[in-house]
Amino acid sequence: MNTEFNIIKSQHEKTMLDMNKMIQSIIGSMQYSKELIEDNYSYSVK
Repeated sequence: MNTEFNIIKSQHEKTMLDMNKMIQSIIGSMQYSKELIEDNYSYSVK
């Protein structure tokens, strides 16, 4: 039983790390998109 728990715990920790990496990637992509939109807007206003 303890071995099963350790396997599940390890899988859970890996899943949580993967989710955090995915969230950081999404945040980075959103920031990049925001910068592109701002750059494009500044060109269209000129």
